[in-house]
Parts: sequence; C-alpha cells; structure tokens
Amino acid sequence: TSAISRRNRGAARRINSRIQPTTETNFTQRNGVMRKKVTIIGAGFVGSTCAHWIASKELADVVMVDIAEGIPQGKGLDLLEAGPIEGFDINVVGTNSYDETANSDVVILTSGAPRKPGMSREDLLAINADITAGNIEKVVQTSPHANIIIVNNPMDTMVYLAYKVAKLPKNRTRPEPIVPAVYREVCASPIVIEFEAARRGA
Repeated sequence: TSAISRRNRGAARRINSRIQPTTETNFTQRNGVMRKKVTIIGAGFVGSTCAHWIASKELADVVMVDIAEGIPQGKGLDLLEAGPIEGFDINVVGTNSYDETANSDVVILTSGAPRKPGMSREDLLAINADITAGNIEKVVQTSPHANIIIVNNPMDTMVYLAYKVAKLPKNRTRPEPIVPAVYREVCASPIVIEFEAARRGA
C-alpha cells in the first residue's frame, strides 16, 4: 500500500509540474505537493469514471457538476468516503452549481445526450450544441484560465464549438490539433453557422 501511495504521489507531482497555477486559492497543499483542481461537467458514467481515476491517483481535487439534483453530490460523497479505505487523500465535491468550480485548472466536459438508435449525427449535434455552448460559457466565467477537455459527441464539432464560444487559444481546447479538413467541415455545418449567426444577432 505504501508503495502504491508513493507512486500516486509521484504521478501527482509529474502532472502538477506540467500545469501552471492559475491563482493562489485554487489548490491545496499536502505532503509538499501543490494540488490543482479539476472540474468534471456531467456526473454520468464517463464523468464519474474520470473522477474515480483522478481521485484514486491523487492527481487533483475534483468537483463534479451535474444538473440532476443529488446525483453529483451522492457520487462525490461515495468517492470521498472511499479515500481512507483505498489510501488516497483528495477532496471531492458534487454540486449543481458552478460556484464551487471557480478557478479550476482543468475542466472536462462529459455532459450531453447519447446517440440513440435511428438518430443521425446532425440530430445529435443539434441537441448537444446548446448543452456544450451553455456549459462552456459558464466555464469561461468561473475558470477563465482553465484548459478544457471535450469528451461529448460528436466530438470534432463540439471541440470547435467550445473553441469558438470560449474564445480561447487553440492549445487550451482539446483534443487538438484538429486537422484542417475537419475544421472546414465543421465550419460549414448548418448547425454551427446558425448558432454563430444567432450569437452575433444577440
């Protein structure tokens, strides 16, 4: 167990050494390790799995956000209470508000509707574009220096949409780089064109 804890602390140090601190209040310090904050938007299967691995490897404090009342709170509490048993010392919070996500170093966006049988890519895009745009706008307000990782689908379009909404440098909206051909395809998407036109009109 002690060997595993040493490896986890070593992994945390390596990860933390690659992330520049954004403020003096968005991390805690234990055992000499300056720990960062990761926000996970969406407490479903993908989001809770991300939270589990981040916490178990002691990579960062975790905030799980979801619109469903009680779901992120319950999953966050389960993970937090598993810490003493599994040997990790990480703060995990579940919430329905973005207030507790403030000054996150990394934001992982997993929320979105799944693709159902008979649903086209365009159908899925239309649903998830609004979800992604709304979440990214809140992220930029509360964590303007965060790196954003997009996991929801259709991923290529959602990454580009997040990039446009957040107005961040390309290297802070991932996965990237997206090849130019995909950028051209996404830019020509009727959903993206309509979305950007509506934003300009507003």
